[in-house]
Amino acid sequence: MAQRRTPFNCLGAFAQKIEDLNRGLNVMSLRQQATADFRSAIDVERLLLDYLIDKVESDQRIESMSAETREFFEKAKIKLELHGVKQESISEICRWKKIVKPEAIDDMEVQRQIEADYASAMEERNKRISNIGARCAKDPKFARDFSRKLAEAKYPIEDSIRIVPMLKFIEYTEGPNGGIPRPRK
Repeated sequence: MAQRRTPFNCLGAFAQKIEDLNRGLNVMSLRQQATADFRSAIDVERLLLDYLIDKVESDQRIESMSAETREFFEKAKIKLELHGVKQESISEICRWKKIVKPEAIDDMEVQRQIEADYASAMEERNKRISNIGARCAKDPKFARDFSRKLAEAKYPIEDSIRIVPMLKFIEYTEGPNGGIPRPRK
């Protein structure tokens, strides 16, 4: 025999839907709060690495210009600076954020989702770093110039040597032709 729908049954079902909706919103809020700093650091790193790649490519295009075109380009740059257009240094532009795993929370369901978010974002990051490293392995000139930009931008050394092998990174940034003075501690 089918149960008869009463206003009380409908109200109970409605209350359950509201409770489910509130739980979903609470889960989203907890996830967002727990991963906000981590996601921000990952996004900043991605944007700044893309900027450094663009900068290296731009510098290499300028370097490959004819002497006459390069001279014209340099004069235009000087004129812009005279008119108050100042080019910030890479170390001023690149403000890296420390990538830190989100702290554990008490809600196990939400914690599993946060762990999955973290694992996914780190996998994407590792893939991005690996792709840049593969490019450096194929193109020694790009590796040299990119290493110098990483050093100038003060990108963390432990991540820099994941992109360019440590000995090459040191050679490119501190060797006789590296030219990037690094503070000694």
